[in-house]
Amino acid sequence: MTMFTPSPTPPSFSTGKPPETRGNASPQAIAKEPRTIAFAVNNSRETAAAFTWATANLIRSTDKILLVHISDRVSKDSGQKVLQTFADKCTRRNLAFSTVRVHNSMTAHAIADVCRSNPVDICVMGSRGFGPIRRGGPWGGSSPP
Repeated sequence: MTMFTPSPTPPSFSTGKPPETRGNASPQAIAKEPRTIAFAVNNSRETAAAFTWATANLIRSTDKILLVHISDRVSKDSGQKVLQTFADKCTRRNLAFSTVRVHNSMTAHAIADVCRSNPVDICVMGSRGFGPIRRGGPWGGSSPP
């Protein structure tokens, strides 16, 4: 499983080609392999931007999206609205998806638990840089402190 937080600007590749076209496998063979991509969602701008970036640069039509929402409150409406917003975005893009909603005050741990208990290949999340992941949370940090 790869933990991934997209940067504000897309990465550049030395070959000038996306990663699917590098290496020994043909792009056609790689594109046919479905992946499960966990996408941690909330109602932040960063999450919306990460989703836009991921659908343009990472997610393939064969992938299955696992929308994950972690809430420390048992607020049925707000969590359901967030999941519905991203479910609608997946539907508009013809992406297969399912949803998971967890009530837990330790967001990073809950996301990791969901990824461990599901066949997840990649986990994507937006970050403002103030949460436990930036501070070197359970995965050692995805960006420098």
